[in-house]
This record gives sequence, C-alpha cells and structure tokens, in this order.
Amino acid sequence: RRLTEIVENFKSKEDEYRERSETKTIALDDLDLTLNRQGIQIQGRPDRIDEHRDGLFIMDFKSSSDLPDGQDMVEQG
Repeated sequence: RRLTEIVENFKSKEDEYRERSETKTIALDDLDLTLNRQGIQIQGRPDRIDEHRDGLFIMDFKSSSDLPDGQDMVEQG
C-alpha cells in the first residue's frame, strides 16, 4: 500500500512538471552521449532527456554521497 502511494504521488508530480514546463520526455537512462565543443569532449549517460520548444533539458540526477567536488573533478580530469 505504501509503495502504491509513493508511485501515485510520483506520477502526479511528473504530470504537474510536464504541464508546467511544457516538455516531453524523449529518453530515459538508455543513451550514451558525446559532445565535442572547442576541443573538449564530454561523454556520459544522462538519466533523462526532455524536449522543449526552446531545446533539450539533459538531466543527470545525483544520488550518491561519494561525488567528487569541483576541485577533484579538475584534478582528476
């Protein structure tokens, strides 16, 4: 019963988000992407990509407490 409440609440919030943001989800956690800009290459697998009339929202949700800070990311490449 508790799990059903959680899922129903999540769906309700997702519906509100889509209506408010006017987005459409086009991918969920199944694309490997590479972006090359000015000699820098960024690779990753986003959790979600939403399409909007102004472009794309690429989302990568962070849930780990072991994430590096900005200095670590620069030093470790």
